[in-house]
Amino acid sequence: MKSIYKSVALLGFSVSSFSFASLASAYPALYYRYRQLTVNQSACLSTAQEAVRGVGLQNIGGDKITSGGTTPSVRAFITCMSSPNARACGGNGSTVMFVAASDKSGDDANAVLARLDDKFGNPINIDCGPVIIPSH
Repeated sequence: MKSIYKSVALLGFSVSSFSFASLASAYPALYYRYRQLTVNQSACLSTAQEAVRGVGLQNIGGDKITSGGTTPSVRAFITCMSSPNARACGGNGSTVMFVAASDKSGDDANAVLARLDDKFGNPINIDCGPVIIPSH
């Protein structure tokens, strides 16, 4: 829950008792998507930072699990959380969550969310370390 608070703070909200219902009433448009990845949290965050820069968000900020920024009408962020259910090279994978909100245009928020998701893509592990071939 702590990560949600930090991520919401990045959007510029003051959080005392957080719920998506109160968040939705603060802004007319809130969109989110999430999915599991087979890369670890660090690789997810690195990809998130590239996506945020790649779609041209301004006022970029973040922390150990989140990267985000703004457009003139949208606040958006990507959060990467460790997920033991998504196996990555024998370790934990991650869950990525994309969030975009706007007080001006739902279409803008949805479009930024789609661009972030598209730019983020589907990262994969290229090298999981040395391959050990058993001798016969």
